[in-house]
Amino acid sequence: MDLIGIDVGSDSVRVSIQDNKTGQFHDLERPLHRKKDGSSHTMSAPALWAQIMSMLVEYDEKFSSLLGTLNTEISDGSILQRNITLESTSGVISGEPPCGEGQSLVGQESEPSRKNCGGNLTDHSSPGLEELSRDSEELPHIQYSTSAICVAATCSMVVMNRIQDKNAQSYFVPIRPGEEVVVWMDTRARTQAQWVARRLPAEALDQIGGTVTPEMGIAKLKWVDETFRQDGTEVCVFELFDWVTYVFLAGGYQPDGSVRCLPGDVPVFAPGSMAMDGSVKGWGSDILSRLEISTKVCCVPNTFDPAQPFPYVGTPLGKIGHLTVAHGCIDCYAGWAGQIASALPGPGASSGPGAAAAAKKAPCSLLMVAGTSTCFIASVAQVAPNRAFEIAPPVRPIPGLWGPFVQLLADPVYSFGQPATGKLFSELFSQYANIIGHASPFEFVEEKARDLERQTGHSLTVLARHFFYYGDKHGNRSPYGDFRMGEIFVDGVNASSPDTFQCCISEISLTSLVLHYYLTLEFLVFQSKQLCGKLVGVCGPLQQVYISGSQAQNARFVKLLAQFAFAGAQVHIRQGLNNKYAGSQGIALSMLPCIFENEGTNTEINGCADIRLGNGKSSWIEASAREGPAALPEEEETRAARILQAKYRAFEDMAQWQSSFHQTMGGL
Repeated sequence: MDLIGIDVGSDSVRVSIQDNKTGQFHDLERPLHRKKDGSSHTMSAPALWAQIMSMLVEYDEKFSSLLGTLNTEISDGSILQRNITLESTSGVISGEPPCGEGQSLVGQESEPSRKNCGGNLTDHSSPGLEELSRDSEELPHIQYSTSAICVAATCSMVVMNRIQDKNAQSYFVPIRPGEEVVVWMDTRARTQAQWVARRLPAEALDQIGGTVTPEMGIAKLKWVDETFRQDGTEVCVFELFDWVTYVFLAGGYQPDGSVRCLPGDVPVFAPGSMAMDGSVKGWGSDILSRLEISTKVCCVPNTFDPAQPFPYVGTPLGKIGHLTVAHGCIDCYAGWAGQIASALPGPGASSGPGAAAAAKKAPCSLLMVAGTSTCFIASVAQVAPNRAFEIAPPVRPIPGLWGPFVQLLADPVYSFGQPATGKLFSELFSQYANIIGHASPFEFVEEKARDLERQTGHSLTVLARHFFYYGDKHGNRSPYGDFRMGEIFVDGVNASSPDTFQCCISEISLTSLVLHYYLTLEFLVFQSKQLCGKLVGVCGPLQQVYISGSQAQNARFVKLLAQFAFAGAQVHIRQGLNNKYAGSQGIALSMLPCIFENEGTNTEINGCADIRLGNGKSSWIEASAREGPAALPEEEETRAARILQAKYRAFEDMAQWQSSFHQTMGGL
């Protein structure tokens, strides 16, 4: 079976298809047009779908016959009008009913399904799903065809309007055509974020770092409720990854740009339930009532196990034609989920549904995805290492971090991150564009950095010791959740000596470029240590750290992380592959346990148990095994270590001071 992963970003969508015969990935990417208007960031869902379909059809034309082709004239949503009444339309293009409507469930009984703590369903608002409900023990063996697909996407939302035609068939149409996808960085919900923060239960706030930001789904949901709610309309909101999944199971877009509704797409979660990452899906009915939100939060109906509307990532939800469609997740978790599901020796290894439990599990392990932004996913094992029957202490919220979340897989996870870290470098290099010229910026600055170290006999850490940079230029996500925070510079030119930089930090010169570059790396390392310190303080020492994303290719950065931020842990990096496809490949691999469990097949067939290089070696290597900056004399390395420890204490003081400063000024 070919495994297909889709990763929807803010400016592009990526598709990775793992060939069942070779185990190799075929990777594709298409741009997305994001409309920006002040604090508004939106995009067209039909245009997104058209890009996804173009890649799938490029890989295999059978997708064209199954899902049809959206009329390109309306791929931007320009023709659909709000609250239109559709005439009766034909059925699904493939000639089969959409999953959930006359869905055939055939085969032998499966083992009892997993009970997911995150999916406590108490009611179904849409008719028809009850007919598919049954006890877990009676669930059928799932029969698959030739392809399985799973979707990851940014924590964005899709706003639709449910209407009926004259035959009482329900359809979704955009409530604001061409702008129905509200992208995660949209900040129009500033007022609603403050209002929601004052009314959320304390335990819900604790799970999202103690505050609500305008980027969070729950704030946007309140904004949608206030903006679009009116008599005679049924406003519905989806997670972006759920909407794309839904469209697959519904048979694609109709030629007029509408999407057929599936029965059972409005679950009601049990009182007290909370969504991951402050998003939209998973809030209990009591919390939504407390927030005075009446807009319906929809999801993809689970036709194989209707009692579980929020199954683990990679779990099959339904089938249409030759395609099995699985439950996806927010994009930052995709690589982590794939690593677990493919039985890599990483965070929570083999803890996915159906996978054999690892003989030894690290009590606390971390995946760092460092690209445009940096996301950390920490997995906390439920069984203490080397003690098969001893249950680890209950996990609990950690101030400043998000989690613990139990919706994705069996082991709880925490998430935290740094916004726009990659942008710090792109903005820095744009300042020095005349100096860098047409060279590769990172290669250029690293070459100059190594030259300086050879010429002076000192490391950049020693040379930059009187200079300091606190780099929350784009605000702070973790641990303060305060986007008022910003940059702070300490220029050490007045303290210069023969073994320090001799330039002013603000000047435009080759030396100041190297200095500013190093200080940016240093800041990111310090903040990584700060965040991991909060995690370790509750969950115990880190044993395994996995670094992926474009920044994993920066040898100097990885060395600093391994020696300082993650000291004592085994640090692995993902190399030899295009890291920008880590999300799409990861979400594809997340389906391995369920797919092969139901097919009665070992997960290691056809080399699928790992993403491998052409020579058959694992794509994960020890960070220490990769060549980095030249080693310096031992006394120089020791001096650099002392400097980092001292500057880190200054970093902690600076961070706390700035946070307190903004809190004080905000109250005046």
